[in-house]
Amino acid sequence: MSGPATVDGFVGAAVDAGATILNSAGALPWGGYGGTFADPDGYLWSLGCSAPGTDQPYAE
Repeated sequence: MSGPATVDGFVGAAVDAGATILNSAGALPWGGYGGTFADPDGYLWSLGCSAPGTDQPYAE
């Protein structure tokens, strides 16, 4: 299942591997959750998840 905990887990693993946090993971203005980091080679990564819809059935 994806969600904020999954994003936090990936960002934490990236930091453990030497990544630099550029934008801490947190709530996004459009309702999602995400953050951005640079890996040790300088590549930028943005991870996130969408906010659950309120008028649609949930599907995994």
